[in-house]
Amino acid sequence: MICNDDDKKTFINAIDEFIGDKLPKSDTESKVRMVLAITILIFSLLDAPGVESFVASVLPWCLEMMNSTRTVERVNASQYCLQTILKTYSGLNDEPDSIPDEASCMMHKKEIDTILSCLLDKIGNETTTSIARDALIEFITRNIHYTALHWAKRLVEFGGLQKLMK
Repeated sequence: MICNDDDKKTFINAIDEFIGDKLPKSDTESKVRMVLAITILIFSLLDAPGVESFVASVLPWCLEMMNSTRTVERVNASQYCLQTILKTYSGLNDEPDSIPDEASCMMHKKEIDTILSCLLDKIGNETTTSIARDALIEFITRNIHYTALHWAKRLVEFGGLQKLMK
């Protein structure tokens, strides 16, 4: 989805106004929820060219939010952010029987492999909460597409099966 400059300005102004008016009056937990909601909204509007630089900065943040001990909502929100990023890289759409686009998967192979590698590292980390570990395993198993993402093959190559068995 590509927005014109007027749409971007309107969106940015709305976020600025919201942050200026509502955010300071809220408690910390509400602030975190609002920031997550804004982040989810932004990620769901991303297009493939706009997501190129997000793996390095957003992926660790999503994984850290997923490791939250406070609420299941945070875990779900970060899982949604990761799902949106993966959909953008792989060319998936929101239709039920959607399959990844081969060309998009090949173009973003490095980023998709980085996501899988980071997910596996987080699963194997001793500080990962049980809720986060379950969410990560669910995320990986739901996104193994045998013809396009090749995550099943990559899972073996990255030593992921051994990590999951531990």
